[in-house]
Parts: sequence; C-alpha cells; structure tokens
Amino acid sequence: MKGHQKQFDDFFKYLRDIQADLIHDSRQITIDGPIEPEYFQQDQRILWVLKEPHGGGGESLVSYVQRQNNPDKDRFADQAGKQRYSHWFVTYGKIIKVSKLLLEPSENEEKVLTSNPRKYEDILDKVAIINLNKFGGGATVSENYPEIFKMHKDLICWQLENLEPDIIICGNTFPLLYKTIFGEEYHKPEILSPSNVKYPSYKDEKGAIYVSAYHPACRKKAQAYHDNILKATKNAGLLARKQSLT
Repeated sequence: MKGHQKQFDDFFKYLRDIQADLIHDSRQITIDGPIEPEYFQQDQRILWVLKEPHGGGGESLVSYVQRQNNPDKDRFADQAGKQRYSHWFVTYGKIIKVSKLLLEPSENEEKVLTSNPRKYEDILDKVAIINLNKFGGGATVSENYPEIFKMHKDLICWQLENLEPDIIICGNTFPLLYKTIFGEEYHKPEILSPSNVKYPSYKDEKGAIYVSAYHPACRKKAQAYHDNILKATKNAGLLARKQSLT
C-alpha cells in the first residue's frame, strides 16, 4: 500500500497534470480533495461533496484552507491577512463541527456544537472536500450547471475511486451524484435508512455509505444538522457514537 504522503502527492499531481486541459470559458478547474495526508490515515474516511467552489475556478481549495506548515496561518485569509471568504463559517462551520464529532466521538457533543468552529478547525486536515462543478460559480447554480457537471463526471468518478471514502456526505448533491455513480436509469443502490430518517443513507457495491443531506450552509442549526447525519450513519452501522459513549 502506498504511504499516506505519496497517496496525497500522487492524487494532486494527477489533478495538476490535467488542470490545463479542463478549461471552460477560459476558466480552469478548481483543485479539490483531501486537505492534508492525514485523510488517508483515518479508520473512517469522510468525504464532503458540495456543489461548487465560491468564486471562479482555477484555484486550489486545498491550499485555500491548508495551514501550509505555518501554525499561525489563518486558513481562510490571503497572504495579506484579509479574509478571502468572509462567510466561511456558514459552510465550513458545520463541516468542522460534524466532522469533529464523527471522527472523534469521545468529544463532548454539546461543547463542540456550541463552540466557535475555529476551536476545532484542524479537523479539516482529516477530511476531504470536493465540488461537482469544478469551475466555480457563486451562491446560485447557473442554467448550464448540469452540462458542466457532465464535463466533470469522469474526474469525479476518479476522485471517488482514489479517495476510497467510507462515508460520503452529500451537501444537497446526492441527486446529481446518484445519476453519475449509480447510472442514468437510477439503478437503486441499497437503501439503509428507515423512512422516518431525515437524511437517507445508501450503500454502493463497494460498501461506501452515501448520506443525502442538506448543504452545510443551510439555515439548520449545527445540532439538528449533526443529529440527522448521525442518525443516517448509525443506520448504516457506522460511527455509532451514542453506543460508544455508554
């Protein structure tokens, strides 16, 4: 098996190699994936699948939130210290809190969910984040979004294959991912959740669990967002947090 650092380096070398070839309206793809090699070390690998990066393409989502070997670096500021994404906590706040509790279930749930996410932001180093639209766009999905998504279908499948996630949390992206991964005819994957679960979960042929959730920037409080995802993963037989605490 490859070393974790080599897995990380090879993953992004491939993306950089193809970046210049994937251009749309003079925009290159945004490079995304695991934030740090620690992702590959996790017993349960968590992948967040979002719609599109904020702003235009051509940048690296990974370098955007990396510490880059500088413990004092603000993950969400440019080199001059200016916040590049002033509302980062709207999306990343929930990603941080939910990921923290799923990966480290011994943490105090109430404390994590009510704290400033900055306190736990280093958990980002242990997860991966990708977007379906690699070109970026903004707060709304453009009319040609489905066509752009199709352009990235092979790349997204490659990312899923090489990231080998155990849990894929889809932030309002499962319907699009469903068509790509499970076929245009909506071949049913195995559904794991009972009908009364807010966020249904599914299992693919390799055993990966997909959670069909709202986007983390939704107006739901972190507590409700986390609880719904927890229920989905528990019904999948994974990360049984409450059992581990009793």
